[in-house]
Amino acid sequence: MQQRRLIQNELDAVEAKHKRWVEAFESGQMPSELGTERIVELAARRDELRQTLAKVVPLQPPPPYLYKDETIRRFQAQLREVFLGGENALTKNYLKFLVEQIVITDDHVKLVARTDAALRMMATGQGGEPAGDDPACSPTFDLRWLRRRVSNPRPGG
Repeated sequence: MQQRRLIQNELDAVEAKHKRWVEAFESGQMPSELGTERIVELAARRDELRQTLAKVVPLQPPPPYLYKDETIRRFQAQLREVFLGGENALTKNYLKFLVEQIVITDDHVKLVARTDAALRMMATGQGGEPAGDDPACSPTFDLRWLRRRVSNPRPGG
């Protein structure tokens, strides 16, 4: 939220400068050699900030139903089914989808999950439909597409 505010403040300042330079240029107070270059600079910076601001999405906390025991048990069951089900291609796709990083130390292996992917999977109901009524956490995909047959079913996927 603070990053968005900082970018918006900078954008407001650049837009104000751009407006002043354009007004000075149009009224004849600014020589065309100086005014054109600075106006182009400010316009480019303004466009860059607008694009950056469009990419910054405000984070929302996950809906409370995701913390319920029922939701967590369903998520665990989904993971067991996928990883112990014997379909190598499906398992690989889920690993790519869910795992951000694997950290191996002397006596531990730690899987770091992609939070957004895990939340989307948890928010998915039995048939691939959103389990809750919160549109902020509704999945934007249907997990059933992953259950296709592999055209080359050799060992190792």
